[in-house]
Amino acid sequence: MQHFDLYIGLDKKYHWRLRAKNGEIVCWSEGYETRQGALNSIGWVKRNAPTATISA
Repeated sequence: MQHFDLYIGLDKKYHWRLRAKNGEIVCWSEGYETRQGALNSIGWVKRNAPTATISA
């Protein structure tokens, strides 16, 4: 099952990464000063990714 990992990086900021069903990391975030900031970012991705378009 795909899932988000929320963690504190070496920079002491909150980060997330999205893992595919096979465990591979497919996306990751910038650093956020607060846990809530990182959670808000995860929420944005969950709401908007289904409608994302592909640009080439």
